[in-house]
Amino acid sequence: MGNQRISEPAGRCLSYGFAVLAIFHTVLYMPVYWRLVQAWQTMPQCSHGWFILPLVAWLCFQKRRYLQGCLYSMSYSGCMLTGAGLFLYLAAMVYESDSFVYLSYMISLTGITVSMFGYAALRILRVPCLFLLFMFPLPDYLYLRLTGPLKLFASNLSAQIISSAGIPVLQEGNIIQLPNLQLNVVEACSGIQSLISYIMIGCLLAYLLAGPVWKKAVLVAATVPVALVNNILRITVTGILGEFLGKPANSGFYHELLGLVIFVVGFLALAGVYLLLARLDRRPYLFSGAAKALNMGEKCL
Repeated sequence: MGNQRISEPAGRCLSYGFAVLAIFHTVLYMPVYWRLVQAWQTMPQCSHGWFILPLVAWLCFQKRRYLQGCLYSMSYSGCMLTGAGLFLYLAAMVYESDSFVYLSYMISLTGITVSMFGYAALRILRVPCLFLLFMFPLPDYLYLRLTGPLKLFASNLSAQIISSAGIPVLQEGNIIQLPNLQLNVVEACSGIQSLISYIMIGCLLAYLLAGPVWKKAVLVAATVPVALVNNILRITVTGILGEFLGKPANSGFYHELLGLVIFVVGFLALAGVYLLLARLDRRPYLFSGAAKALNMGEKCL
C-alpha cells in the first residue's frame, strides 16, 4: 500500500480521475461549507475562519517546488481513507454530529491527497492541512467549558485593577458595576475569540520560525498569556474609559476601536517574542560570557 511511481501518460489519466473525485468531494461537502460561512458570519469566536482557506492556499503554494517531485505518485491506501471519511460523513449527517462531520472532512481530504500524490506529499503538506482545523467551530461542550472560567477570571482581575486605579467597583460574578457604567462580561468578552485567533497566529509564526522545536513550542505557548492579558486589558480600559465617557465606552465606535487597538498590541507582543526567539542563535555571546565564567570558576576551585 506504499507509494507507487507510474508512467506520465497513466499518471495524467489517474490525475484526471482523482481531480473528478476532488470535485465530487467539494460538492458533497457544500452544505458543510455553507454552515461554516454562517458560523463565520454570526459567531465572533469563528470570525477568523475567513482567513483560513486563503492562508492554507498560500502555504501550499510555498511548497510547490517540493510537490513537483510527487507528481504521478499515488497510494491506493488513500482510496481507503477517502472511503472511510465519506462513510463517516454520511453517518454524521444522519446523527447530526457536527464534530464528526468536520472529522470526516479531514479524513477524506487526507485520503484524496494521498491517493493523488502519495504519502510524501502528505508529509510536505501536513502543516497546511492541520491549519484547516482552525476553520471549524469549537465543539459546544468544549466552548461552554472554557468560556465560564475565562469570564470569571477576566472579571476578577479587571475589577481588581480598576479598583486599584481609585474607581469604586462592585463585582458580582461576571457583572462589574462602576459609578457611570455597568460592564457585563458575556461570552463574547470571555476572551475565547482572541485566544483562538492568537493561537492561530502563533502557530503560523512558529511554522515560519527557523530553529529547534522548543522555540516553536515556546512561541505557541506564549499565545495563551498574551490572549488572557489582552482580554483583561480590554475590559479594564473599557471600565476606566466608562468613568469618563459613560455608556458609549462599552458600545459603538469606541468599543470596536478599543478592541482593534488592543488586538494589534497583542499581535505586536507575539511578533516581539518571534523576533526574540529568531535572534537567539545569532547572539551566542549572550551565553558565552556566562559559560566562560563558569569554566573559570571551576578552574579556580
